[in-house]
Amino acid sequence: MMKQVKKAVQLLVLLMLATALATGCSKANQSPVVIEMDDVDMRLNEVMVYLLQAVSEFERLGGEDIWDVEDFSGGKTAEEVAKERAIENIIKSKLIASKGEELGIEPDNEMLQEIESKAADYFNNLKPGFVADYSITEETVRQVFEDNAVSSLIMEKLTDNTEINEEDILAILQENPDYVNYKTKSPESLLTRLTIKQVIIRTHEQEAFDKITEAKKKLDEGVSMDDVIMAYSEDERLEETKGVYTVSLGLMTENQADAIKSLRTGGYTDIITGEKGYYIIQLLEKVTPTESEVQAYIAEFEQWELELRDNAVERLKTEAFNAFYEQWRSETAIRINREAWDPISYEDLK
Repeated sequence: MMKQVKKAVQLLVLLMLATALATGCSKANQSPVVIEMDDVDMRLNEVMVYLLQAVSEFERLGGEDIWDVEDFSGGKTAEEVAKERAIENIIKSKLIASKGEELGIEPDNEMLQEIESKAADYFNNLKPGFVADYSITEETVRQVFEDNAVSSLIMEKLTDNTEINEEDILAILQENPDYVNYKTKSPESLLTRLTIKQVIIRTHEQEAFDKITEAKKKLDEGVSMDDVIMAYSEDERLEETKGVYTVSLGLMTENQADAIKSLRTGGYTDIITGEKGYYIIQLLEKVTPTESEVQAYIAEFEQWELELRDNAVERLKTEAFNAFYEQWRSETAIRINREAWDPISYEDLK
């Protein structure tokens, strides 16, 4: 008799567990379909995880006030852009991951275990209200993490053998004006620090030239640089700097550097024509770098250059992979259920 009672209790417990699991799956499956992609349905609960990730990234970069920006990009609000990002991210992740079996690229057991662990941690840190409101389960999160991991794995495998040309790397490096500037200047000139005073006239009009000419005449007559600066300079920071700056010789314009090279301490240049106006510069101090400072700079620059090259290679690989993705996307039918998606707001995540 006791054995029968015990067996009945065990059956009852199993039945209750089965009912609970079925209810959880049922709630997740009742979540409305937001995106249809060929034979794959993407439900609201899964898309909301992508929206949460997009919103978190926006707030990390721009702070919580970012949602107050009305024209964030192309006349769209930050919220509209974040929602578009979430939709695009899930479509891209799902579409790429769906090619895994066809390409013979699938996660191994170690990767799957890592995905499961990270997904569990992420799920356990979600707000209970958010989880309940959108029927988000641990399996929902695990699927998001798996799709992202598999799509990254596919991208990595497909671009491993991408041929990267040195010319393409250099072309990308040349897009960085700071790199070009530092690459073309000697370490010694870049590390040479000059303390200067300067008179600045901000335009190239005849009136401006007459003004800088008059300032130069006053200096030649023995009026102090300080008095000339206060009387003639159009430096917006004059009240703060009194016309005094510490600059790198290597980062000055070619006209300025050529004019100042021959100066002795206390001397001043003739009128210098710059991109935004006219200058007269007085040299107060010149400090040249030590050999150890030069060598340290060279080592730091070379490390930075390697990082820029690595970034360039990654960009070229991404561009190569995007060609695969755009082809796949052009061959895929995608429909977005606006009735289910348009009412959603980032505020629903709070």
